[in-house]
Amino acid sequence: MEPGYDMHVHPPVEGMVLKRNESKGVTRSFNLHKLPKSLQDIAPLPQLLGRKTTKGPPPSPPPIPRSREPIQTLDPRRITVSDFINISNRKSSRIYTPDLIHPSLIHYGSKLPFPPNCCGFLYYHRDPTLPITMSGIRFRLTSGNDPALFDSGTDLTGPSGLPWEIIMPRLLLNSIYSPLKNLLLSDKLVDPGVVEFVEKSWRVKEPGGMRDLSRLPKFQLLHYLEHPFEVDLAKSCDMLRILTLRGSGLVRVKSVTVFKDSRGKIMAAPYTGRILVRFERSTLPDHAGIDAIVARVFKILEPIQVVVPNYDMRLPIPEEGSLLTT
Repeated sequence: MEPGYDMHVHPPVEGMVLKRNESKGVTRSFNLHKLPKSLQDIAPLPQLLGRKTTKGPPPSPPPIPRSREPIQTLDPRRITVSDFINISNRKSSRIYTPDLIHPSLIHYGSKLPFPPNCCGFLYYHRDPTLPITMSGIRFRLTSGNDPALFDSGTDLTGPSGLPWEIIMPRLLLNSIYSPLKNLLLSDKLVDPGVVEFVEKSWRVKEPGGMRDLSRLPKFQLLHYLEHPFEVDLAKSCDMLRILTLRGSGLVRVKSVTVFKDSRGKIMAAPYTGRILVRFERSTLPDHAGIDAIVARVFKILEPIQVVVPNYDMRLPIPEEGSLLTT
C-alpha cells in the first residue's frame, strides 16, 4: 500500500479498483460500475471476489488424486495400500518405482486414454502352463486401495477385449520399462537368466540382417495355435510375420499380406475395421491328408465398412465364425 493511504479512513469496498498515479505518488480510486461496459464484462464481480454465484453449471467433483509415490512391488502377494494407483482417463501414465531413476511410461493402446475409474494395482501375471515369454504386467481393477480387494477385482482389458498387458519381451527390451524390469528382478519374480535369454534370442533374422523385435511398432505373441490376435483391416500394407524359435533365435518362416485386394485396379484394403482372428487346423476337404492351417474370424472388434467405391466383394466381408480370406 502506498504512503499516505489510510486503510482505516478509506477502506477498499466492493466496486472499487485501486490504481497508483505514478506522477503524483498517490493512490486514486475508481468506481467499477462507472467504467465502460467492455471493462465490466471482464468477469462477474462475485467471481472476482471469490464469492459463490448461481450462474453456470455446478462444479465437478474433485478428481481422484494421482500419487507420485513409488509402487513398492509387482508381487500380488505383497502389495500394500501404497501400491494402489489411479490411471483414469490418461493416454499415458508415469509409474514411479523405488530406484527413482526415471518413471516408466505406460499406455492403454491405439492412442486411446485409459478408461474412467481405472484404479487398482499393477502386478506380474504368469500362466504356469505357458512359456515365461507369455507372462507380463497386468492391471487389476479394484473398488478401493485395500489389498484384500485384489482377489475380487478384475483385470483391465485393452481395446481388443483381451487383457491389457505389457508382455515380457517388450518389458525387458524397451528402456522405457527399465524401472519395472528392475522391480521384477528385485521382487525375484523373473530370473536374470530369463532376461539374458530374451535379450539374446528376441532378434529376428530378416533378409537385411538381424532385427530387434521390440522395436517393431506392434507385435503379438502366439504360443499356442488358437491364441486370438488382432487384425486391423485398414492396414493393407501390414505384413503378418509368422516367427518360430529355432536354436537361440527367432526366424521368420512365413509372411502374409493382411487382407489386401492385390488386383491392379484396386491394390488396397477394401474394408476398415478391427477383428480378432485365430489359427486352427483345417478340416476343409481340399486339405485332406495334409497339415494345413486356416485363420478364422473370432470376434468383430470394430464395425466393418466398405471403403472401395462399387467394390465387387472379391474379398468377402469378414463375419464372426467365417474363415479369413487374404
